[in-house]
Amino acid sequence: IHLTTGGRLDSPTVSTMIHYLGPEDSLRPSIWLSWLSNGHYDAVFDHCYPNPEYDNWCKQTQVQRKRDEELAKSMAISLSKMYIEQNACS
Repeated sequence: IHLTTGGRLDSPTVSTMIHYLGPEDSLRPSIWLSWLSNGHYDAVFDHCYPNPEYDNWCKQTQVQRKRDEELAKSMAISLSKMYIEQNACS
């Protein structure tokens, strides 16, 4: 198993370690895993595979992020108006 770690702001150095299951033999088939994302391992392949679940998750995340930004803007405007109204000179 080839395990790649790092590559984040808090751990920018990327390194790969090899873990052998059984006798060390470089000719045996191996798998590559990365620990570069959100607390789980990802398989690493030498070419792209379709991943519709991930694509859908990305789209949903973008939509939710946009909703959250709009809500935050709306709340900021409301709070600013309340502050101005409460602190307006009579």
